[in-house]
Amino acid sequence: MAALLDEAKLPTELSAFAAVEAAYPLELGRITDALRQGLSVLVEADKELTPYLYKAVRDRLKKEGKQFLYLDGRAVTGLPEVPAGLGLVAGILFLLREAVRGAVAERTVVLPHLDLLTTSVGGLTSEAREAIPLLYENPELVLLGFRDPSFPLPRVIENLFPRRETLLGIPRDRLPHLVTQREARKLSTGRELNPWALYKHVSGANAVRLRRILSTLQGEDYPADPASAVRQLRSGTLTGELQVPDVDLDRDIGGYAKVKERLKKELLEVLAMKDQLTDESQVKRIEGLLPRGMIFWGPPGTGKTLFAKAMATALGAAVTVVSG
Repeated sequence: MAALLDEAKLPTELSAFAAVEAAYPLELGRITDALRQGLSVLVEADKELTPYLYKAVRDRLKKEGKQFLYLDGRAVTGLPEVPAGLGLVAGILFLLREAVRGAVAERTVVLPHLDLLTTSVGGLTSEAREAIPLLYENPELVLLGFRDPSFPLPRVIENLFPRRETLLGIPRDRLPHLVTQREARKLSTGRELNPWALYKHVSGANAVRLRRILSTLQGEDYPADPASAVRQLRSGTLTGELQVPDVDLDRDIGGYAKVKERLKKELLEVLAMKDQLTDESQVKRIEGLLPRGMIFWGPPGTGKTLFAKAMATALGAAVTVVSG
């Protein structure tokens, strides 16, 4: 199956909410199916996805008469007002207490900030110790919880959720639904876009972040070389203090001719060939040949770190050096 996409078939506009729907249809379907069955669901996703995922689930089930209590510390229809002076976590606990002890039939309690109940190493905060008895108090309670992958949850909280769904990055087959015509013109040399080549630059970004990055792309349409647009993508997808290094395998590393030749022949040349392919089956066949990692072995001072940085540069990847 050809992977090239006709620019004219891409959307002209795409909101963040529409992008989430387009990126995660199977995952959203499984979440709503579980909630229909009265099963609590834990969703692991980047924090910025939470309101969009909640809206997508709510809109699906609202037609069926399902009601949701979104406990983020603000006022909730059907629950008492949060007393003045309470902080965010205390306000959430107040609402949770009222929700658990009220009628819960046909109502799903949404917990968008489960990370506030944990420490950085996955322990329990004092607020969590107060919340856990409430969460276990009513066996009819159906929960929709959200956790950021940066924060591990204690087992006692995870056990509340018989169903779990993980949404990290974007499924590759959904990427064609997330690029508009204007953005495709910045990323391709003609009127067809190769999403397989694009995916390696954005695979770790969630749908909302991807739309934010793509919508701000600058540059000419149909450039002879889309390298400028690719650099903008890489800059937007790097997190924290990560940077793509600038170390050339030949220019900055002397000697080691056999090592360089092997790296080029077995990895870099294969990757370059894959980027030129437009047939899905051929891309997958090439990917099956690629190694999943590299080990540079040798005594201190022989250039292992430099080789790692050079390979990261060639691949357009960030590198983290950990000593010890």
